[in-house]
Amino acid sequence: MPRIIAGTRKSLLLETPKKDGVRPTYDRTKESLFNIIDSRYPYQEQIVLDIFSGTGSIGLEFLSRGAEKAVFIDKDISITKSNVAKCRFEDNTVIIKSDWQKGLAKLKEEQYKFSHIFLDPPYGSGLYERVIENSDLYDIMDKNAVVIAELSEEDTVLKKTSNLVLIDKRKYGICVFAFYVKGNYEDLDLSGKF
Repeated sequence: MPRIIAGTRKSLLLETPKKDGVRPTYDRTKESLFNIIDSRYPYQEQIVLDIFSGTGSIGLEFLSRGAEKAVFIDKDISITKSNVAKCRFEDNTVIIKSDWQKGLAKLKEEQYKFSHIFLDPPYGSGLYERVIENSDLYDIMDKNAVVIAELSEEDTVLKKTSNLVLIDKRKYGICVFAFYVKGNYEDLDLSGKF
């Protein structure tokens, strides 16, 4: 059962769907991910986006650690809503019941800008490539935003898209995290690898 790793809601257990095909990010993997994010991509008092939110675990982790607001997009928002309520973050969240394309278009129309965008599409679905290449994704990114994609170890990680550049990738068990920034990202000390 996933839980919040750190921050104001530390150790709070999150609900998970009973159906097959849903795979929340494991706690150890999430902790490793946030170690990287904490050291390189500041998010305190920022607005974050969790696409294919599922349990809402990643967006809720950001909120627990000090993000100002989280927006969640998923076709089935029932578990996300339940976990947001369990964490008492209703005032800090927007939950959009939609497919990813319509959700991004809505956020662009409403002129949202995000510092961190996390996407965790179903493994092997081909959705990662479609989302990462979508111009609406680029348009809702702040100047120094980072996009983090969780992929299967069998997925091909795109090194460059029409607007984004891969700056890091990390493998943990069966998953890979790919980190993308805009081509004009201002270096916030990106030297070295972790």
